[in-house]
Amino acid sequence: MLTACSSPQCEADSGCNDQNACTIDKCNAEGLCAHRKIAGCTCGDQTCDPKINENSCTCPTDCGPCTGAENPYVEKYCADVNGKQTCVSGVPPSKIDQKSISDKIDTRKFVMTATYYYDNPFDVSRAVFNVHIVLDKLNTGVKQPKITKIKVLEKLDRRGRELNILGEKEVDKVLWSKDTTIDEDIILDKVSANMTPAEKSLTVKMSYEYLTTVRGEDVVNTGDYEKQLSDPITLLGSGPPSVCPSSCDDQNSCTRDYCQASTDYFCAHDLLNRACCGNNVCDAGENTCLCPEDCGSCDQLVGEYVEYACVDDACVTRLRDAAVVEPITLIDSNLWSDFKIDTKTTFNKPFSIKDDVFTIGFELINKKEGVRDILIKKAQMTDGNELLGEITFAKAMDTVGTIQIVKLPMNFVKNIADEEEKNLRLKIYYDYQPPPNSKGEYGPKRINQIYTISYSKVIFVNPEV
Repeated sequence: MLTACSSPQCEADSGCNDQNACTIDKCNAEGLCAHRKIAGCTCGDQTCDPKINENSCTCPTDCGPCTGAENPYVEKYCADVNGKQTCVSGVPPSKIDQKSISDKIDTRKFVMTATYYYDNPFDVSRAVFNVHIVLDKLNTGVKQPKITKIKVLEKLDRRGRELNILGEKEVDKVLWSKDTTIDEDIILDKVSANMTPAEKSLTVKMSYEYLTTVRGEDVVNTGDYEKQLSDPITLLGSGPPSVCPSSCDDQNSCTRDYCQASTDYFCAHDLLNRACCGNNVCDAGENTCLCPEDCGSCDQLVGEYVEYACVDDACVTRLRDAAVVEPITLIDSNLWSDFKIDTKTTFNKPFSIKDDVFTIGFELINKKEGVRDILIKKAQMTDGNELLGEITFAKAMDTVGTIQIVKLPMNFVKNIADEEEKNLRLKIYYDYQPPPNSKGEYGPKRINQIYTISYSKVIFVNPEV
């Protein structure tokens, strides 16, 4: 109870503010302040309690604000670390300009587009330099272009020698076919994590190799490509990091993804020591149908008519479209010695050596008086000196208007490509009895001759299915 000489502690609730957000402040009837704690309230009780996840980001009232700059780029700011707002020191996202530069690279053997993604300013303690590569074109006769290594350099000297390598990575990945991609993060780990801000001109150097065939053998060829970035970049180090990114998942089941102090808190992706589709190795049991990531794509064109495609998990050749097959008929009408025969040759375009035959029709148009016993005995199809097909028979052509038909398979073809253009010669072997002498007597000898017809640019195909 207040005495007559005492003055009240408060006259209203506003006079009882204890600057604690976790209490309800009241002035009671006796003029005394009362402070009742709010159940469940922690932030604002003037105690920074890390046990309940209070820090300068989650409760600046108790823990103080997350502020302070070390240089024009590095300052303290709040960031999500493993799902928790945490005060970190670095370059805040609001000060980072995310750059990208596209670069068309023509090695004269293949063409690719490289796109470089990087931050400016670039914090070597936390950022990565990303290189994304897409194969645009692969020249004929060139196989399996591979990116072997990528380096980020401060500069090259006048002789092209490397000076100040900032970061490098062994890649060893193949660009199997058009639109195949490679995506790599380069850590600039050869720069001090406490580097003071400095403007640098950077050069990206890519080493590559590819295969060509010489005398039936695959030969490895190598090369390098350098690209100086057009604009300078500010490099700095905000100090050794102490936390990992929220996720290191590279969406590859063939790698162990992790981050720890030994990786300087960058993500690492180690290949598992087992056969796995996605490990950049075409393992036993894998092929271009079961694992195109490691073995390359099966789907590709061989020529105008043949393609590779997956059939029952096997990469085989087949006709691109059976509807494109069309019959071709060629007619040769010339004099065969003492008589004239029209030769009509019909075949498919393209010509399948497994399923197709040349259908050859002979029609006797006229003959000299007295010529008799015309006999066509054999037909051969050749390509230069190579015999492709042969058939023997005995087709008599005695009467004008006689028609005989034979079917000539390519039964001697060896080592033909999936699709191949050939210049053919049809050889027709025949004999006959020549006209009698002036006395009307026939001689004992028959005349044996060969008639030849040429066909240019005949397309042979050899699909597996």
